[in-house]
Amino acid sequence: MLQKLPRLRSIVLVGNNAKKVRGTVEAAGVQVFESAHPSAQVRGTKRTLWDRIPDQWRQAYQACNTKFTYTADSNLFVETKLSVNATREQFLLERVRMAQAQYEAALAEYESACAELKQFHAEGDG
Repeated sequence: MLQKLPRLRSIVLVGNNAKKVRGTVEAAGVQVFESAHPSAQVRGTKRTLWDRIPDQWRQAYQACNTKFTYTADSNLFVETKLSVNATREQFLLERVRMAQAQYEAALAEYESACAELKQFHAEGDG
């Protein structure tokens, strides 16, 4: 796959599965950064790791002074194009933070509703 990305200079390996290719990627001369996967599972069981994700991605971005693109296969590829508009970047980072907060609130509500439903069923069985 690296041959198909000749301009790739750095990459963030997201999650344990992605980290398995670290040696191959480094051998190709690509700068490697790592973070936990931003899943609900990591959020629930390894909250400290999950909380570090935005800072890890930010550090990768700052180290490269580049734009990054999140791909569907959970890898954050960093392009070598210089960031042109820092104000827009800050706006987008703030949007990401707000969306993360909304996601956390929705997940907490979901978990609460599931617990209530479970309790309701347990009471109905008695």
